[in-house]
Amino acid sequence: MRLGLHAFHHFAQCLSWSGAVVGFHAPRIPNTTYIPPGVDEIMALYYRNGILARWNETWKRSLEIKKITAKEYVRLDPQTKLCR
Repeated sequence: MRLGLHAFHHFAQCLSWSGAVVGFHAPRIPNTTYIPPGVDEIMALYYRNGILARWNETWKRSLEIKKITAKEYVRLDPQTKLCR
């Protein structure tokens, strides 16, 4: 099952494993480059700490997926844990 991070923060207590990769990109209309106004702000409600900072600085405007490892995610958001 593939969950967006907004779903992750509601259902999961931790990222699955240290080798996992998480991707971020602009919330655009499929098959377009159009980013609907306000959707990035809704997405930002589900991010915190360094993840929120990166979202606001660059990721929310990126049409290409920006990937980070689970370890990097936890470094940016220490409230998130890696599952054991």
